[in-house]
Amino acid sequence: CTALTDQKPKGMTLKDAPTVLDLSSALPSSFVKLDEWQAYALGVTKENLGLGDDASKPQVFQSGSPFQYVYCFLRIIEDAMEQRAAAETLFDENTIRGMIATILDFVALAQGLDLPEPRIVITYPAIGVGATLAEVEIEMEDGTLRFDMLSFRSKDKRVFGFVHSWYPLNEQESVLRLGREIEKRITAFDR
Repeated sequence: CTALTDQKPKGMTLKDAPTVLDLSSALPSSFVKLDEWQAYALGVTKENLGLGDDASKPQVFQSGSPFQYVYCFLRIIEDAMEQRAAAETLFDENTIRGMIATILDFVALAQGLDLPEPRIVITYPAIGVGATLAEVEIEMEDGTLRFDMLSFRSKDKRVFGFVHSWYPLNEQESVLRLGREIEKRITAFDR
């Protein structure tokens, strides 16, 4: 008889997140993975994103030509009631718009910008057991600022994934494709 403490937990844990979220092979070679200090300089930290103990550290990738960056993180929620509450927020447009406003306020403050009202399009792509994609455009004097935010609940219903992209990605690097890649990696832990 095997002791309960010797049994391997089913599914992934936060210790697995850096491996699951390493998109180096999924992004073009112009993207480099940033270390913690470089991510901090961009303002992409657990603290700045308001993430708690159930979340991984964000993994950040940046391309210099044209300037773009992508960051992703996971939340693993064990409590069934908290899972339901988190799943409901995936489809609550007011919550999604509030998260976008918070992110844009932080960026405006950090960059010293006065951002005009954004145009936000929200869709619900097929990833995991549910997903929301918010595509945000802000018309600036010197061009359009783009921000895409994908949030999904994995088939492992404890795991929620998030992929955010600043500036437009083309189809090969879309947040949808990256989210599907992360979901595939999460699902592999259940086998």
